[in-house]
Amino acid sequence: MRGPQTGVLDTTGRNSGNWTITFDAVLLNFNVPEVFIYKMNMQGALGSSFDVAVENQTHDTTIFGNQNSWFDESDSLVLRPGENFYLFFSDPVADMTPPVATVFLRYDITKWGTIYPSGMAR
Repeated sequence: MRGPQTGVLDTTGRNSGNWTITFDAVLLNFNVPEVFIYKMNMQGALGSSFDVAVENQTHDTTIFGNQNSWFDESDSLVLRPGENFYLFFSDPVADMTPPVATVFLRYDITKWGTIYPSGMAR
């Protein structure tokens, strides 16, 4: 689990004047070659929506933004080390209702093994 993360005024240039939630590589911080975001919980302004992006690639668009729980069993939302993950909300920061989101990560144990408390992969 990463978060909760609160939206701020967009600084990417992709969502000017609106709320953007960024899960940057430092916050995501994982030690396998790829992870999947399989679940997100978020709460945004009533009537808002959001777009999902990894770096400059849009993954999904116009998802209902008010108290949503998003789940993807397909492992299609892949993140690799150093990549940033964005939620671009439709509502302007002037509404004073910043969205909040938490993401849940998983990785393919058959590819990368298990991680023990010592930090050693098996």
